[in-house]
Amino acid sequence: MLDEETYTHMVICVVVMTVFMSPFIKLLYMHRPRVQHASDISNMRVRSIQNTPRNTEFRIITCIHHESNVSGMIALLEACNPTLESPICAYVIQLVEIMAQAAPILLPINYKQTKKMMNLNYPDTDHIMRAFDNYSNNSSGPITIVPYVNVAHYKHMHEAICNLAQDKMVPFILIPFNENDHIDLGGYVSTSIQKLNTRFQGRALCTVGILVDRNSRLGCNDNSNMIFHVGIFFVGGKDDREALALGIRMTQRENVLVSLFRFVVTSNNKVDESRFKTKEEEEEEEIEEMLSESLIDEFKSMKFARGNVTWYEIMVVDVVEIMDTIRSLEGHYDLMIVGKRHNIGTLNDEEMAILIENAETLGMLGDMLSSTEFCKGMVPVLVTQCGGVGESVVHNKLSRLGSTTVSQKSINVIK
Repeated sequence: MLDEETYTHMVICVVVMTVFMSPFIKLLYMHRPRVQHASDISNMRVRSIQNTPRNTEFRIITCIHHESNVSGMIALLEACNPTLESPICAYVIQLVEIMAQAAPILLPINYKQTKKMMNLNYPDTDHIMRAFDNYSNNSSGPITIVPYVNVAHYKHMHEAICNLAQDKMVPFILIPFNENDHIDLGGYVSTSIQKLNTRFQGRALCTVGILVDRNSRLGCNDNSNMIFHVGIFFVGGKDDREALALGIRMTQRENVLVSLFRFVVTSNNKVDESRFKTKEEEEEEEIEEMLSESLIDEFKSMKFARGNVTWYEIMVVDVVEIMDTIRSLEGHYDLMIVGKRHNIGTLNDEEMAILIENAETLGMLGDMLSSTEFCKGMVPVLVTQCGGVGESVVHNKLSRLGSTTVSQKSINVIK
């Protein structure tokens, strides 16, 4: 038998341990890249669509909140053109929120072992995964679906998924925009998903794509023989190159027509004379320009190889002319792709971002394309952001240029 004093001491010890251990465990669980060597960091930070060989498996993590996200994600996977030479492996993850402070769970789904549990606890997940499984069985090319369910608070959902991307060497994470659903999610849920998307962009060491498909328009057409028009807007920078690299992959599909709109800033104030640039910054700018030209030349060559691409070079003075040009293209495309950030200083997109509602996740041009004022918000938009940066990336950029076989000569494209 315990006396009253001993019992009191035990209760106090339990309370003290609970108070101190909970934040300590939470601190230990915070997501950190699991890296031991500098070379590992280098390899992780260059995972991107443009650096993924097109004769290997293309791995994508696809995140789903609700069943309404399914059709658009499937249509985008199909547009990425799975082939025998480059099949697609899609890690499809259903995101389920828990309000309590329980430990997050990333659970692989094995229908033979967990069928009853899934039907009982996660009925929506079961429906979603069956839709993807049906798509895999009827796709025009080889695609493997690896299903997961991620049960966590919105604050921690990105951690297990970013770790999975590292473990599986995934170059592309695809997530839905927080305002996609035509159902009323409520202010809390929409805001939580927006913050989750921002965490993905800040933590993922690979390319993150946010699909804005407010009315589930992207997958509304089930006819695979219909022509699918894709418009890509290229200003400059690694995010725009990721958008273009994805577009190049789409050109391999016969029923996909891809148009590239490259905006060239002709302002007389391109360079701020008062700003001192180091030698490293100048070298980095040169490499960025070489990478952009190399990728654009690769896209141009597709006109002769496939014939389903068009290319336009548009001279502009400022961001207003860019937006006016984009507005003139309303209603011409089934999907628009643009990078989140642009490395053209004269655009002042960072300054203008303060006045834009979704600039933090979509960027300046992405926000404009996805707004209800542009085609009444009926055109799906994919906004890409490239992952990690660092000196190690520069060396991998140079090696990519060295392996480029595309001619550097100018190519006249018929408009």
